[in-house]
Amino acid sequence: MVAALVLLIGPVVAQILPPKADFRADFDGYGLTVCRQNGPLCWDYTLVGLLEYEVARRDGKSTRLSPGFLAWAAEATDAEGRGGSN
Repeated sequence: MVAALVLLIGPVVAQILPPKADFRADFDGYGLTVCRQNGPLCWDYTLVGLLEYEVARRDGKSTRLSPGFLAWAAEATDAEGRGGSN
């Protein structure tokens, strides 16, 4: 089902979204920095970066969030114990 949905909307999304985006100027403007990954997970840093960006857009200032806490919470609530991999 998901594959069929991707096949249906993929071409539409490709027409709407640019092939790449550079948010470095926006990050600098909001006082956000790129974090160095300090662990084996990358999804948590990506998600936290997105959330920090959206909070900064909303509030007009940077707010640091914790990738480590997000990974811990995912691990604590994941029935299979794989750091929120499901």
